[in-house]
Formats: sequence, structure tokens, C-alpha cells
Amino acid sequence: MNNWKTLYSIGWMFVAFNSLAFYVGTHGQIGLEPSGSTDWGLSLVMISLILSAIYFISILIHHHRVFGKGNVWKNTWRGDQRLYSLALVNFSLSAHILNFTTEIQVFAPYVGWLGAYMLLMHTTILLFPFRASLSEWGQYMLYFLCGSSAVLALYFTLFLGPLVGFSIVLAFVLGISLHAIAPVFFLIEMILAYRRMEPLPHAKKAYYLGLIVPVMVLGFYMMQWQNLQNTIQKEIHTYSQTAPQDLPQWVYISQQLPENELVESILKGKAFTQYSFWTESYGMLNFRSREFVRHDPFSLIATVCFGELNLERENLTKIMESRYDVRHHTHRRLWRGSNLATTHIHSVTEVYADQRLSYQEMTLTIQNQHIRPNNQQEAVYSFYLPEGAAVTSLSLWINGVEEKSRLTTRAKADSAYMRIVGVERRDPALLHWQEGNRVTVTVFPCTPAEDRKVKIGFSAPLIYEEGKLTLAQVAFDGPDYTEAECEREVRFIGAVPEGIDKGWGWTQGKDQTYHYDGPYKPQNSLSFVAPPLSAAGFSFEGNIYQAVENESPTEKWNPQSIILDIHSGWNPEDFEKVWEQTNEKEVYVFTPKKTQVTEENHQALFQQLSLQQFSMIPFYQIDVPEQTLVISTHGHTSPIFEDLKYSAYKKKTEAYFQQQKTPLKWYNIGSVLTDYAQSLESLRLLDVKRGNMQELCGLLQQKVYPTSADGVGKRWIPSAQMYIREVELDAVSQVDTTGSNHLFRLYMYQHVLAEIGSEFFDKKALERQWTEDAARAYIVTPVSSLIVLETVEDYERFDIEENKDSIGNAQLNNNGAVPEPHEWALIVLVVLSILFYIRKTRKV
Repeated sequence: MNNWKTLYSIGWMFVAFNSLAFYVGTHGQIGLEPSGSTDWGLSLVMISLILSAIYFISILIHHHRVFGKGNVWKNTWRGDQRLYSLALVNFSLSAHILNFTTEIQVFAPYVGWLGAYMLLMHTTILLFPFRASLSEWGQYMLYFLCGSSAVLALYFTLFLGPLVGFSIVLAFVLGISLHAIAPVFFLIEMILAYRRMEPLPHAKKAYYLGLIVPVMVLGFYMMQWQNLQNTIQKEIHTYSQTAPQDLPQWVYISQQLPENELVESILKGKAFTQYSFWTESYGMLNFRSREFVRHDPFSLIATVCFGELNLERENLTKIMESRYDVRHHTHRRLWRGSNLATTHIHSVTEVYADQRLSYQEMTLTIQNQHIRPNNQQEAVYSFYLPEGAAVTSLSLWINGVEEKSRLTTRAKADSAYMRIVGVERRDPALLHWQEGNRVTVTVFPCTPAEDRKVKIGFSAPLIYEEGKLTLAQVAFDGPDYTEAECEREVRFIGAVPEGIDKGWGWTQGKDQTYHYDGPYKPQNSLSFVAPPLSAAGFSFEGNIYQAVENESPTEKWNPQSIILDIHSGWNPEDFEKVWEQTNEKEVYVFTPKKTQVTEENHQALFQQLSLQQFSMIPFYQIDVPEQTLVISTHGHTSPIFEDLKYSAYKKKTEAYFQQQKTPLKWYNIGSVLTDYAQSLESLRLLDVKRGNMQELCGLLQQKVYPTSADGVGKRWIPSAQMYIREVELDAVSQVDTTGSNHLFRLYMYQHVLAEIGSEFFDKKALERQWTEDAARAYIVTPVSSLIVLETVEDYERFDIEENKDSIGNAQLNNNGAVPEPHEWALIVLVVLSILFYIRKTRKV
């Protein structure tokens, strides 16, 4: 075979095959976890390796025939570059197939930029033989890429250095281990490119620039790594010497770290980066048990050069959760879910505009894209609910049949799920309440043999603002949904409101419906003019539940002292305005000790505290809470109380709120609360009012405060700016009972949270009583969870009873009153009478 054109065409055919094999082996998910399919993966590797070897041998034969027997070794480096570049790319693709489709994993999945960098290096080596046909600027760009590719090849060569000896020794095992020396050949080729450049005046400069730029970027990153290392060490020392010990060390460090993308990148690199073979953490399999670990050269090099950041793994995880909202990634996982994808999202929402609430059912289709049909994985989802929303239904399809959930205590549901998934490996789905308007759903098993379907129902208030209502979409994290088909349908129950703003992608259908088909966009919402509240209520167990306006918006109140909750979310202008309105009162901040603000120190205190990324008010240092107003503003994510277990701060906070008879008043400039403040509000431990600076100044000048509509027989729904009241049916005449059952569900959700209150810190005390209350309305709360098990026998052995005297799983088109006991008796009597009549007629 002496025709180079034939070899060149075959080489491209092999590149195409290896690229397709890589895509099939990883299902196009180069940035995700390797599939780990040993059988199919090794088959693909062997085919790819054999093809690459055959091609390389064919090139050698071609080279031998061209240069003759005597000169073959002397002219080794004069081989055809076009053919050699194809051979190298095929060899590299074979190595990637081995790494990402089998259990022989040397590299964790690449971070995004590294995958693009690798693709550029392959493109560069394929284009280089054709450099003379490019324009002058095209050649300069190519030489720049050659220099930068040499840096990348050097990095991979050094990273794999400890494995080179083993790979050579084990080369007799079908040559698989030789993949470890592939970067060496790339490095040699990129070095030789320097000698083969066309005679252009600035060609060498372009090559040097390609070498320098990635090294400079790396140097800048390493400087920031070392600066962060020093900052952390300094804050650890400050904490141990001067800071109060109520809060854990990691909270104090997290507060002080600057907020920028580079710090975030460094921390995530520390948390989710594969170990190096040159460190004491050596081990090719160290990262395999962590689904979200990535191969990040910057973080890895910095760790080798400067050592790891002075943070224990547990503390780093807490900082990541409190600062960068990665709780979904750190949620408990019993099985891997690396090959799962969400392929279809079907959402149907019923809107009750005149009751300011909605019910949404979201059905998700989960596909396991692993090649082996018997592979089992666990799907984990996190749903971020609108404020005041509750989960009121859960279904899992088992053997093609929709099976609805049962509601039980959180402890029982968790125990059953852990037992079945961890040991028996059967079909359960579990849904838990989490702090911060979040719930988690886990589904097992997800196999390639059959797609799994899970449906979650949310009862949610609409968001009322300046005479308009907004229907917010429930957002979620979970198995990749970037390629998912999304279908949304919104149905208006009752009269369609005026002024509907559909937003992008919505179309109007028949029967008061609106449709959206396209990519999943959680921010894609509907808004419309708010109609008057309906007097219709929902009847259950002798009571009726109705949505009512707040008739007394304000009450006289003049606080004696003001607490300013200062953090980085404040701007100097707002602070000065608040200071002008409050400086005649006793104004305090926490530094973290309670410090009075004066004309002389207020600017210095602001500059000091505004560097904190979030604040954690020591409520137990407030002397007269009944006469105190806390003023805060929108902030970043923060720790939640679950993060503060065993800390003195949590114990003192718990004791403080258990003694409090009335909620502490808190005014928030803006609509967004920090996570911990949001949790306290939902538990009725804080009386939170949201507004702008102008409204706050008006309240302070008029010495009034918004009335709390919450209390016995009524529950305030902040986002909808209404309350739901509970009234005995006997006390109401001519009442309309055609209202939505979600009035009852949302009332009970707020009721249970309020009843839990300060006991949230020790939920075991009254867990059963609160769960019984939650079961009546079928709502997920801090003490109640939903679970779907495979058989009735499974429920029985875990003592999970069928929910009686309950409204049951929410469902679409399930409105109006639930029959009372005497009504059930009447219905049964009528049915029996009809059956008796039919039987008697037949005899005649």
C-alpha cells in the first residue's frame, strides 16, 4: 500500500469511527461521568486500538517503501506528517475511549474548558501539515495553538509520569497500557512543529506567545490560590484568638472570603478536583465514588505546588453549601447517577386566579443511558419551590402502572428507603422537605431496560405584586435536562383573568388553556391582572377554608431599638438613609458582639460589616425583642440551621425562641431573604415584612408597622398578600363550598410550620402529632415525607399505614368540598337503595 492518498482517506475513516465510538460509549457526555461499562467499553477500546495499530503499521510500511530499507531509520522524522497526525489523533481517541467507557479510569471527567482545550490540540495537529495553504494570519494563529498545545501535552505527560513505567512493562497485555504514553508523542510533535514552521517574520513569536499565555494564566491562578490560602490561614488564626466560639469555624471563614468567580473556582476546584498521582493522596480510584469530581489542571497543579487549602473536607463542603448553593450535589446518594438524563418534562398547572393559588403536576421521564442493560442507578432531584408552596402529591410508575404515595413520618420513610435501596434494591421513591423552600426526591432503580417516570404535585400561592399575579415555575436540579423535551400546559379554573402576559414561547389554546413547547426554562412564567378574591371556600371536617384580604394593613408601633443586619448585600446609600431615619433611637449591630451605632462610628462599622458575605444574628443577645426591629436587605445564600448542628449558636438560638411568645419583627429591603431568615420566617419565629426603602421610611416616620395577619384560625400567605382563614361551617350561612382544596392544604402547611415553631430544633418531641395534622391535608413538612413502595406488603412491614381521614394525594380537577361523614352516610344509603331497586326490578 504505497498510495498516501488511500492511507489518508482510511485515516480519516478511522478518526470518524473512533469519534463515533467515543460518542456511543459516553452518549455524547464528554464532560460527565464515564459510563463504566466494562464489557462494551473494552470491546470499543479493543476495536479502536486494533484499528489504530493497523493504521500505524501501515504508515510504517508506507514509510519503508518510500525511503527504502537502508534509510528507513535515518529518515524516521521525515515521515508524512499528514498520515502521522491522523495516527496520533486515532491513538488519542482510543485512549479517551478506554478512560471514559470502561472501569479503567485514569482521568476524572474534564472541566469544561479542558475539554475545549483538548479539542483544539487535536485540531491543531491535524491542520499543521496544511499550514502552507493558510493565510499569513491563519499560520500565526496555528503556531500560537502549537505553542499552547505543547503546554497541554507537557501537563498530561507529567501527570501520567508515574504510570509510564508500568505502562511499558505491561505493554504486552494487548498494548492497552501504552495509552499512558500518548501525550509524549503529542509533546514531541508540538516541539518539532517549532522547527517545521514556515519562514514568516513573526512565526516564532506566535509560538512563544502560545507557550507564555497558558503559563501566565496558570501563574495568576496559582497566585490567587496562595492568596486564598493565606487568607484562610489568617481567618483561622483570628477565629481562634478573638472571635466568639458560638459559630463553627467554617461559618466565620465563609463570611470573610471575598465574593468573586476566581475564589469560587478555587474552592470548587479544591472540593471537586481529582487527586494527582504525585501527591500523598495518590490513587487512580480516589475520585470514582464522587459523582461530581472533575479533572481540573489548575487546581491540581496548585495543590501539588502549594499544598491543599487549609480546610478540612467537611468544613469545605459546608462552605460550598452556604456560599454557592451546591446542596444538591452534596445530597446523600446511595447509588451512582452519572449516566442518567431527564428526557421529558410534562407540566400541567391549574390556576385559581380569584383564590391566588395554583396546583402544578410535573412528570419527569428519567433515562439511564448506560450501555449495560442491567445497570442500576439512583436519580436525585432537588426542587426549589415558590415561597409558601407545599408538595401535595407524589407518584412513581412501577411496571407501567402509576402508584401513588403514602404520607408518613420522615424517620419511617427514610428508614424504609434506606433499607430497600441499600440492601434489597427494589422500587421506591422518596420525597423529603428541606430548609430554604426546597424538597428532594430520590428514585431507584433507574435502568437502561426501562425509562422511569415520577410525578410531583405542588400546591402554591401566586405571587402578588402591585395589582398583578405571577405564576412561577418550579425550578429543579437533577439528571441532565439540557436536551429534554418540555411541555407545559396552564389551565385557568373559573374566569380567565385580564391582561395575561404570556412571555416567550406561549400559545393560547382552547378551553382557557395556554401551552408551551420548547426547552425547559424555569424563569418562563405567566402574569396577569389580579381579580378580586373569591368568597368560595373549601369544606373539610366541619370547617371551611377561605382566602381573605388583610383588612388591617398597619398598626401603631414604635420600636425602642433597631438592629441593623449589615452584610455585603447593603449599599452605602441605603445604609445612610436608614441611619438618618433611625439615629434618634438605640441602633445596634453585631460585630459579632452587640455594638451600639453612633454618629462617630457608623461609617466605620458599615465598612467593616459590609465585607461579610452574609450575617448570622445572635438573636439571644437581643434584650427586649418585643420592642426591637431588625432591618436587613437581600443577601447571598447562607448556612441553614441543619448545617449548625451541635454548635453553641444553634443551642442558644433554640433556647431563645422557645422563650419567645411573639415573633421578632424583621423588615427586609427587597423580596429575597437569606436561607436562615427564610427558615425562621416559615416557622413563624420571625415576623417578616418585605418592601422598599421608601416604604420603610414611611413606616418609621408614621410609627406604624404592618399588621401580622397570622393567628388562631387564620394563616398569612406572604407571597400572595392574603390570609386563609378557618371557620366552622355552623357559624357561616349560605357559604359557597366550590373553592379549591388547595386552600385547605396551604392553610395546614402554614399551620403545621407555625405549630412546630421553635420545636423545629428538636422535631422528635411531637413528630407523630404534627404528622397526623400534615396527613389530613397530605402535605410534606419538616416531620412528614412521601414514599412510594413496590407492594402493599412493603408498606406493612415498615408500618406505613394507608392515610385515613385524609384528603389524599392532590390531583388535577379535584376541587370542591370533600363530603362530610353524614354526607358519606347519605351517599352510601342512596347507592344501596338504587342497588336494591335494580335487584327487585330484575326479579319482577
